[in-house]
Amino acid sequence: MKILKIFSVIIVLSLGFYGCGSNNVSSTNWNSTSQESNSQNTNVTSKWNNEIIKETVSLIKEGINTGDFDIGKIYINLKDCKIQGAENLKYYTQAMHNIYTNDDRIKKYSLEIRIRDAKRKIKRIESDYDGPFSEQIKRLQNYLEDRKYEPEIGMNELELLFACGIPNDINTTKTANSISKQYVYDNNLYVYVKNGTVTTIQN
Repeated sequence: MKILKIFSVIIVLSLGFYGCGSNNVSSTNWNSTSQESNSQNTNVTSKWNNEIIKETVSLIKEGINTGDFDIGKIYINLKDCKIQGAENLKYYTQAMHNIYTNDDRIKKYSLEIRIRDAKRKIKRIESDYDGPFSEQIKRLQNYLEDRKYEPEIGMNELELLFACGIPNDINTTKTANSISKQYVYDNNLYVYVKNGTVTTIQN
């Protein structure tokens, strides 16, 4: 079984995309999470305030919202911008591509594999990175550092998965105006999410 998991990870890495799959977590279901991410302060300093970076940030946000990442264009932009620290933005792009993509070549892999690889990408980002999405990155890095982190009201779904790991099950209810989920963990832990945000924790 361990050999099979290792082989699966190698296949993911060989694709160059680093990425998720089962548990029926679609980009549509994650849309509210990405909207919260987009609304947060991206903490862009003057060093990052140029047209190439602005276009790249826009492409990343579009990928998170729609699941359609223009990876080639994003990587070319980051290579051409010549800004020190741009590789950190590349790692963030790879992590988000893992989670939000609509690419079936990535989505065929389990959510556990995709989250695990996204964590590796976030860990590679420098602790003093101050470019676009730095606030979101720091929050994710904090959850990775504490393996026993507890769920909190107000977390988004990605933060919940980084903090608490892959649930045993995800029960989803959709209405005209909302998407509600019940994350089922060990030890009778139930985390309730509405429109991408943790609203209730039951243990």
